[in-house]
Amino acid sequence: MKAKWVIGIFAICCAGIIVRDAWIHPLWMPASGLRSWILRRAPLGSSSEQVDAFIAAHHWSRHYDWHGTPSPTSEKPYPAVKGTRVIGAYLGGYQGIPFRVDLDAYWGFDESGHLIDLNVRKMVDAL
Repeated sequence: MKAKWVIGIFAICCAGIIVRDAWIHPLWMPASGLRSWILRRAPLGSSSEQVDAFIAAHHWSRHYDWHGTPSPTSEKPYPAVKGTRVIGAYLGGYQGIPFRVDLDAYWGFDESGHLIDLNVRKMVDAL
């Protein structure tokens, strides 16, 4: 009888840890909350080297690096971030209920290489 109680308490503790980690993991946050979480760790004004180190430290996959000046005819800069250099990274994904969710982020830098903008994008694969 005592063994059942110990196993039951252990199972409840394990389930609690899993649920806690799932809810506090930054990828589960809304995009605006994740943006704030990232900016607390790599604030505006950070260098591109600092952002690269931050991306690497979180084992995110850097997949985009653009240099140039946005076209004056475009209303919104791609990928919805300002800057003369933009670095993008795939942050990861998770199985939501019921659809898969993937996240990426784009950091925008000014001419002197300092962070001026960040856009976090959550994509739900509905089909």
